[in-house]
Order: sequence, then C-alpha cells, then structure tokens
Amino acid sequence: MSLSSRHRTAEICFEELGVPALCVAKGPELAAISVGRVTALVVDIGGHETTCTPIVDGAAVFRSHGSSRLAGSSISLILEKQLNQLGETLVPLCAMRHNRMQPTSPLYQLRREDLARDICESVCRVHETPTSPKNQPPAEYTLPDGRILSVGTERFDVGEWYFSSTSLHSNHVALQSLVLSTLSGMDPDYHKELIRNVVLTGGGSCLSGLPERFENELRVMARNSDALSISNQAHRLAVLSGTVSERKYGTWTGGSILGSMGSHTQLWMSRAEYDEHGAALISKKGLNYVW
Repeated sequence: MSLSSRHRTAEICFEELGVPALCVAKGPELAAISVGRVTALVVDIGGHETTCTPIVDGAAVFRSHGSSRLAGSSISLILEKQLNQLGETLVPLCAMRHNRMQPTSPLYQLRREDLARDICESVCRVHETPTSPKNQPPAEYTLPDGRILSVGTERFDVGEWYFSSTSLHSNHVALQSLVLSTLSGMDPDYHKELIRNVVLTGGGSCLSGLPERFENELRVMARNSDALSISNQAHRLAVLSGTVSERKYGTWTGGSILGSMGSHTQLWMSRAEYDEHGAALISKKGLNYVW
C-alpha cells in the first residue's frame, strides 16, 4: 500500500467509519503472526501472484522481496486447458439453462475460474518427489450440471508446474528458485533464522502434498547453494504450513490476532492522535515502527 493510500485509509476509517484506533499492517507480516513468528520467510501463493517476503523482527523487508506470476490461477488454467483437450467443458452454475438471467461475460469468466480452482483443490495432488509413481486411480468430481468428471494423470501433472524449471511465461519462477533468490538477497546473518522459519500461506497453496514437496525441493536447492550460510543450514530448513484452512486464511488469522492485542499499544493510531497529528502519523505506526 502506497503512502498516499495509507493516509486515505486513515481518513476514511476515522472520519467516515468512526473507528477508535487503526493499525495498517502488511499481508506477509500478518501471515508470520498467524504462526507465532516475528522473523520468517513468508511464501504467499495467491490467485494471480506468488510472493516471497522476509520478515525481520516483525517487519517486512521489501528490498529483498521476490514475486512470480506463477500462482493459483495459473495452475487452474492449466488444468482447464488439459480438460478441454479431453473434450470436457467447464460450465459454472450461473450459466445453467434453468437460470432466468444469463451471466455477463466477466461474471461467467469469474465463476468458471472459481470452478476450475475448486476442482484443483478437490482432486489434484502434488507428489513428494518428481519420480513418485503416478499410476493411481482417477479422482471424480461432480460438476454443477450433475455430470461426473473423472480426472486421471492430469491431477498430478498440474502441480509440477510450481517446481518446473520450464517457464510458462517470462514472469513465472519455480517456487524453490523464488525462495532461494529472496533468501540470497538478505544479509547472511539472517539466513540461519529465516531458513528455519519458511511460512507457506495463500489460497494457491491448498493442493494436497504441496507443502511436503515444496520443503523437499527447497532443501535440495539450499543444500547446493554457493552461499555457505545457506547450504550449511539446509538440514535445518523447516516449512511451517499448518492445515489447508490455516494456509488459506493465514493473513486473516494474523489480522485477528493483531486485533486481539488491543489498541493500547504503540502499533495503533488512536482517534486522539489522528485529531492531533492528522493522517500522516499512520506512516509511523504499525509493525515496521515498533517491532
């Protein structure tokens, strides 16, 4: 969030919503709070972007922040294309014939993406190693129109793109490469603590088996790193992932925990401070100011 956006947010919250206090925090900081860490490497696989952000003493270090366009929507789109090649067309519930009002094109596209994502989360799986056997029975998914969709080897193939060195786009980076690049951009003094606290979060991380495979791939790459401060700590690498629900709502959970701390701490900007100093004070509040 830009400085002007933070100021405008403060004005809306105090002037229009009448809140008693305000704290503006960054998503990666909240994800770290959700797992009880003040120093961590937060890997957030969202819908349209995957980010890797170091958190040191509670504050995000954006000068070493890394990002990739390979995210949840990319994986869902790959699966949908593979199903289309097999003659399967995904038709969302809003486009069923019994609906009196047909959806607009943007709504249809949104609901179709939602359907593809739900199929991914329901039937797709990531193996712990690239060479794991894939001759497992197909999984079934009931489509909105009542048809039973049978997904075979495709359900194992799509997750491999998260770790593939073959890029779909110039802005697509394999997960393990993104993390190691971000880690290498930090001062070596922080490597030991960061590599022990890799936090995996975001809706795109909900594929079954993804946390285990991610940890395996990252450990191998860290072990082969030219930086001794990374390779010497590879055996201590730990990915904190929790349950699917905890990964999906990690940022919201962290926000809830932060909110439960109460508005009496210096993290928060009170109404009295707003009246005295104006919206500009919000830039000196928050996790990057106190922690």
